[in-house]
Amino acid sequence: MTQRKARVHFSMVRDYQLADLITLLNAAAGTGAIFAMMSYLLDPESWRVYVALSLIPLAFVFDVLDGRVARTPAELEQVHQTFIQTYKTVGKHLCNFPGELYMALIYRH
Repeated sequence: MTQRKARVHFSMVRDYQLADLITLLNAAAGTGAIFAMMSYLLDPESWRVYVALSLIPLAFVFDVLDGRVARTPAELEQVHQTFIQTYKTVGKHLCNFPGELYMALIYRH
């Protein structure tokens, strides 16, 4: 007979590491920049552009930190690998930001 492993509730939450937090902050900064720029289209206030432009370097810093954490000699946790794969899938859409910035600024002026 094979023994079934007991299911632990909230195991993903318990397994969070610092690397997972960095990955989430990276995704939040990039997504926040896109949302800030899109909100500029609805309400053209200049502070929205400044928020969007300030979140991009922040996302870059988190991306560099995330890369350094991912290259550590220790094994990556399964949860962190899942976050990296998810972010890389979503991150392909973040390359749209320069085009969205251009269109938003040109459209409003």
